[in-house]
Amino acid sequence: MNKKTVYWIVFILMIVGLGISIHLLQIDYNVKFDPNYVPECDFNSKISCSKVADSEYSSILGVPVASIGILGYLLVLIFMITAKKSKRFYSSLLFFFFIFSIGSIYFFVIAKLKIDALCVFCIGTYIVNWISFMLVLLSVFKFKHDETKRFCLKDNIKSFFDISISIIPIYVVIIFAVLVPSYKVFSKAHKEISSLTASEYKNGKFNKEKLIGIAGSDKPGVTIILYSDYECPYCERFEGTIKKVINKFNNVKLIRKEFPLDNKCNMLLGEKKFHKHACNGAFFAKCAGLEDKFWLAADLLHSNRKNLDLDNLMVYADKLKISPKKMKACIKSKKIINAVKSDIRDGLKVGVRGTPGYVINGKSYSGAKSFKELSKIVIEAGGKLNDKENKK
Repeated sequence: MNKKTVYWIVFILMIVGLGISIHLLQIDYNVKFDPNYVPECDFNSKISCSKVADSEYSSILGVPVASIGILGYLLVLIFMITAKKSKRFYSSLLFFFFIFSIGSIYFFVIAKLKIDALCVFCIGTYIVNWISFMLVLLSVFKFKHDETKRFCLKDNIKSFFDISISIIPIYVVIIFAVLVPSYKVFSKAHKEISSLTASEYKNGKFNKEKLIGIAGSDKPGVTIILYSDYECPYCERFEGTIKKVINKFNNVKLIRKEFPLDNKCNMLLGEKKFHKHACNGAFFAKCAGLEDKFWLAADLLHSNRKNLDLDNLMVYADKLKISPKKMKACIKSKKIINAVKSDIRDGLKVGVRGTPGYVINGKSYSGAKSFKELSKIVIEAGGKLNDKENKK
């Protein structure tokens, strides 16, 4: 393989990496701002682009990792176009592909250990980076007679950025053009998406008599009755927003009811099929509530919304240390089925026709509000900030 072949292979790989990164940024944006969006790369709970995009690791200081990838590929492409005759061309590329490769390993490990899900497009960029690194590494050794023998980190960085005075402004413009808009758009989304877990709900409990989840203040001035669906991607995010509100105010109470958009238990849908396993998810949550594990079950179901068939539900029961045999019997019991249908009827009475639907002090709302919007509604309804928030 000669120098020209290596050059064009790496150049094409950079274009491929740039294209994948742009698509990843589109996925990241849609996951955070489109309530009905489901990426084509969501296959299950272990291979899910939306799960990765929704995690706290999808950005660095408010800038999406995808934007940083776009920036990196653009800078390398400019360097390859403007400096291919440089004496330190391959050794300079090697230094930056080494950084790309280390970054790829880092994010792969984070995805496996922290997020417990992989994004196929992210893996695509990792492969691009690793192949490019290996090709350039071999090129440094193969074409070493054309390169300066002494490796100098300072000279390699200078070679990459200091091609000529005229190129430096181009680098600066690209850096600002990519990072600034990304930060402005995505930092807002990251601030509004709660990373709180159900265990951080104030007084989170389950009313076994009425078979509903309750959280928040025992002496509420504001009561939110939420109708939600475990297969609804936006419901999970909105419930995270409600968690933040409960922790911000000291007199807000949440009553969570089931409204699965599944015609097996929801009379609203008639013959229409929408969410295939949402009814079973609702039955499962109420059964888990009888074991004092409602909120844990709710989080588990939301994070695995594409895998709510009966077999997977039995796996989740085992994770919650509930007998799968007991859970299967509970899911089919008339008591639980009637409890879910009762929630649905209550929702229909107050005008719920989709999820999330909710009632705040008697006034009906639909669609997921941002943390700022929901806080404003709660304040107008009589919400009182807790002591910690008052001191801010």
